[in-house]
Amino acid sequence: MTWSLEIPIYNCSVAFLIESNAEEIKEFYAKNKKKLSKEGYECIIKDIEDYEETGGATYSEGVDYLVYIRNINEEDHMDHELYHLTNVILMDRGIAHTREDEPFAYLNGWLHKQWRQIKKDYLKEMKDAKARKSGSGSTEQCGKSEEAQR
Repeated sequence: MTWSLEIPIYNCSVAFLIESNAEEIKEFYAKNKKKLSKEGYECIIKDIEDYEETGGATYSEGVDYLVYIRNINEEDHMDHELYHLTNVILMDRGIAHTREDEPFAYLNGWLHKQWRQIKKDYLKEMKDAKARKSGSGSTEQCGKSEEAQR
């Protein structure tokens, strides 16, 4: 699944590919060919297919930035990727990571806050989809809503 985040202070965006398989990433690429190079796409697929242990990866070309995360519940992997993301965003703008690291600390904290909301929304969406699939919590019976059955 893909979630997008605008980062207004640095005029860029990041696409999060969450628990995506190769087919979902192929679909993402098909929709984003103008933003993601074929080389970038192939690199993502190679990482996913060749390295089963890859917890995540951060790419910085095309769609501005792209973060792949294999398992949304692996917080240490996401912390790792957000560190890379923060670093590359600032480096791309000529902001060095030094002892005076307030830009790094601010952006990294902001990205973590945004990630917590994305994770919350993603998990809710997955729970709702599972409930719809299993039929629990649904107000529909035999393809008709309760309202239509009255």
